Amino acid sequence: MRWKECASRLGHKSVFWSALGILVASLLFGCGGGGGGGLTAPTQILEQENNSFRLAVINALEEALGRQANIKVRKDNFTALLLDGEGSIVVVAGIEDAEKLSLEQLARGADVMFIFVRGTQGSQLPSGFYIVRVQQVSTSPGTAPATQWIAQIRDMRGEVKAETEVEVGNGNPNLQVPKIMVSFEDGYVNFGYYAGGFFLYRTRYTGGYFLYSFDNPDPDLTPLPQAGSKIVNAAKKFYKRALEVSGSSGPMILATTYDGLFLHAAAPGLENLTLDQLKQGADMSVNSYPPKYATIYKIRISLSPDGRWVAKFVDEKGEILREAPATVEEQQQETQKVKLSFEWGDERICVDAKFGKVKVEVCIE
Repeated sequence: MRWKECASRLGHKSVFWSALGILVASLLFGCGGGGGGGLTAPTQILEQENNSFRLAVINALEEALGRQANIKVRKDNFTALLLDGEGSIVVVAGIEDAEKLSLEQLARGADVMFIFVRGTQGSQLPSGFYIVRVQQVSTSPGTAPATQWIAQIRDMRGEVKAETEVEVGNGNPNLQVPKIMVSFEDGYVNFGYYAGGFFLYRTRYTGGYFLYSFDNPDPDLTPLPQAGSKIVNAAKKFYKRALEVSGSSGPMILATTYDGLFLHAAAPGLENLTLDQLKQGADMSVNSYPPKYATIYKIRISLSPDGRWVAKFVDEKGEILREAPATVEEQQQETQKVKLSFEWGDERICVDAKFGKVKVEVCIE
């Protein structure tokens, strides 16, 4: 998926990747009908569950930071991805006042994000809370020194558990609330931070964090602090309820940010679809985005008479809410029946599904 294009539209020169790759003039923020009016009962339920979940998470984040006197987490902009019903989750929140940092201050080293992860066995990051610290370091001391930006993932004791290069650029002075960007694909989670003073992002290809095994999805056994257990329990409850409301049997990704809730679940029978069936028209996913659409809807993929792949957003009454281009590719057979990916960027939402030898991506801006 393509965070680079989002940054470019905002005046940044950046090199991001085209896949998860996280996941915004969004799949549903921008144009297109279906919005307005009162919410239907299922979307009302989802919004209520989302509000309860977000309150539980922010309380747990504050509890986890209780002894960190110099750090406070923002309450208004965290993003979370819920990956399964066993409590696999990544939560990314902005550190209070990090949005006020200039590039020069950031270069000297600053804490930017507070995260909680709980993945499957084999996750690169053991389950727990971490602080993301960003700084600029010298890579070639001497008469013509070179520098690079790095992000360190530090545990609550200050120990560096992971370090990787990141891309940093100028921010948007008009941005009131910093935006947390998160994406997930093939088990890797990536995230970015967009604020008034700077724009930060990372990509899988510069060292993404492996979090989730589709082949062995047993939960990571790392003991959790009490605050972490509260997040996991809230995530399990929310995920189960969302599956019930959507009518999907899974898999499903739930994404929640201050912009709203987005549900992306595999449509029934997706694992058995062939490319020929998809050409004739078939449902890829069941989705919900209450801030934009008042009803749960399906993304239906088909091949148009002129050879274009098209995604139609179809509500419960069979009415088309909007259309968007889709990308369909043949690939190697996946060992997992269905893999879902998601990207929540600054200017759009992107979703995709891999099943059999087919990959479908829908990305609206």
